[in-house]
Amino acid sequence: RPFLHLNIGDRIFRGIIFFFIIAYLFLGVSIVADRFMSSIEVITSMERTVQVKRPGLEPLKVKVRIWNDTVSNLTLMALGSSAPEILLSIIEVIGKGFNAGDLGPNTIVGSAAFNLFMIIAICVMAVPNGEIRRQKHLDVFCVTATWSLFAYIWMYLILSVFSPGIIEIWEGLLTFLFFPITVLTAYIADIKIIQGNKIDPAVKAFEDNRKTFIEIMREIRKKNPQIDPSELQKQAEYEMINRGPKSRAFYRVQATRRLIGGGHVIRKQLDKDHKCAIAQEQEKQFRENTCKIFFDPAHYTVLENVGTFDIVIGRDGGPKGLTIMVDYYTEDGTANAGDDYIPVKGTLIFHPEDKIQKVTIEIVDDDVFEEDEHFYLHLNNLRVCTKDGLILDPKKLGGIPLATLELPSTATVMILDDDHAGIFSFEHDHFEIIENCGYLLLKIQRTSGCRGKIVLPYRAIDGTALRGKHYEFEEGEVIFEDNQTEAFIEIGITNTEQYERMDYFFIILDQPIWIKKMSDLRKIQERFLKRIERKKNDSLNSLNRKSESFDCDGMLHKIL
Repeated sequence: RPFLHLNIGDRIFRGIIFFFIIAYLFLGVSIVADRFMSSIEVITSMERTVQVKRPGLEPLKVKVRIWNDTVSNLTLMALGSSAPEILLSIIEVIGKGFNAGDLGPNTIVGSAAFNLFMIIAICVMAVPNGEIRRQKHLDVFCVTATWSLFAYIWMYLILSVFSPGIIEIWEGLLTFLFFPITVLTAYIADIKIIQGNKIDPAVKAFEDNRKTFIEIMREIRKKNPQIDPSELQKQAEYEMINRGPKSRAFYRVQATRRLIGGGHVIRKQLDKDHKCAIAQEQEKQFRENTCKIFFDPAHYTVLENVGTFDIVIGRDGGPKGLTIMVDYYTEDGTANAGDDYIPVKGTLIFHPEDKIQKVTIEIVDDDVFEEDEHFYLHLNNLRVCTKDGLILDPKKLGGIPLATLELPSTATVMILDDDHAGIFSFEHDHFEIIENCGYLLLKIQRTSGCRGKIVLPYRAIDGTALRGKHYEFEEGEVIFEDNQTEAFIEIGITNTEQYERMDYFFIILDQPIWIKKMSDLRKIQERFLKRIERKKNDSLNSLNRKSESFDCDGMLHKIL
């Protein structure tokens, strides 16, 4: 055995190694528990806004916690702080065939004894000399203390008196039932305390916090009369949070983070909040004092035969009475200047009363089939024109600029070729929805041309989702008119109210039919007749479905 015949030096060396390994594992567990406790803190600190009526005064809106503090401390907080001990006990009990081991019971009893004796002793010793601390909710404390003492007595009874060395089923069930009874009695004691006070607790808490905050600000001003207002508010908030009551989760997270060098939780969060507030204030000043020039929108899709169209450039914010000048020019993408569009270049002038300006673009139409192409329109060289006629660069004036080019400062123009019937596809090949959404709207897009009237058949194929049970859908056709680039299919979604199901089905687009001659109409008519015959057969085979009638001539008339 490796632990036998060891001298003192080997034992000390191995003890040091084992100590560092255990400390390292302890830090790893504490980091994981920190995440868990932070989540519990977020859940239990959730608030909602309530309106409190005050006799003879306007109603007051205050924020109150959704979770009762007593209930959260006895349930989620206790679970989070004791999670490692509970998990260790469960693992050992299962591993030993539900026989008690050396680790599980000792962790539970040891942790409880530590809380009962050591924590209370430290809390008593921590009170400075000459100061007094009082129990705020004495009724709740008496209830929880009574249950804590009863827990030790009950454990002794079931382990040594009723059935020595064995936990019977009724003992386990009764022990488990004591937990919700403990929470309920503590909650009742807490509620009686609240209801016994005639003043609304939300209003009282709001007024007390407001007075305390004002008093803290006065104390800080007395110590540092020259303090900056923003720093004064920051320090007052920090002191206010420090004085307020905190949950077990907060102290556990704070201890873990300080142990691993994470710093002070409250101070770091307040610093982060104040930096965000300063950044938001700077952004607000920038938006109010800076004129922004941008494309609105930044993407245009036009047909090759559109002729001319306008690209809109917008203006927002900035001081009044400002005249802005900005240059614009086109740049080739896959589209070539002269062959696919007429290039433009010039200067736009925004007078003080102008909110938008337009640049007219001409598209060259030809009879040659091409892929979809694009080009760009850029903005640059922004200038500010003063009342005296001086033209200045806004970036060189110092401080917050008077004007700036805001994204998007480049517009993309997509030219759709109209000399081809087009390529049809869904906007995306994968959609995820929740079953209570009611319906799903699928967008079919037509690219690489939009010439002629097209009939696009579509149908559904079941996966794990079944038509009629999980979704409602009938196969049919989408009609694309000449120059139409998009259409939609609506699918009804049935809410089966089943827990955690992940079902799927497929929608297939069949070969499109270009209506150019009578033979194409006959193809469509044959499809309609086949579908009608299939529906009639389905209706005859189903006794619960009413027969459906279809007007084939009317549907053909709609297409033609």
